This record gives sequence, structure tokens and C-alpha cells, in this order.
Amino acid sequence: MTYQCVSCGVMWGDPNVDYEHISHGFCPICIKKKEDLIRRRQRREGFSDCFNRGYENCNEEECAFRFSCLGQAIDKWKETVLYEDER
Repeated sequence: MTYQCVSCGVMWGDPNVDYEHISHGFCPICIKKKEDLIRRRQRREGFSDCFNRGYENCNEEECAFRFSCLGQAIDKWKETVLYEDER
């Protein structure tokens, strides 16, 4: 699967998929810009409101934002970037 950020246009994932297999959402970089909204959702869902606070030993395994929050994961994500829009 290949993904494209609805905010910045960056594409990441498998470079060998056809146009029909591109999904959309926010990339980890753009989602960090929505910290307050995400932290409110974390609290509402019963998780710690720890998004983007620099914790690398997160134990919130079921949190929807875990991947976007951890620096190591973002570095790994950057390796899969296929295209960056110049917006």
C-alpha cells in the first residue's frame, strides 16, 4: 500500500503499487501539528495524554497515535518516503 498526506502531499510506502492502491491520511510530521486535538482524544479514550512529549519508552500499546509519536518510528517512516510535494 502507498499513502499520501492530505496536508503536505508527501507520499510513502510501497513504490510498486498502482494508483488504485493509494490511501490518504496525515503523515507523522503533519499529525504532530495537531498535538492539542490528539491529546484530548488520548484522554477521552483513556490513554495518557503523552503525544509528542519526547517519551521513547511508551507503554500505551493500543494508542492510535503511538506510531506517529515515537521519534524512532518517524525516522523509519522517513526511509519509506517516495515523493514530497513542494507546498
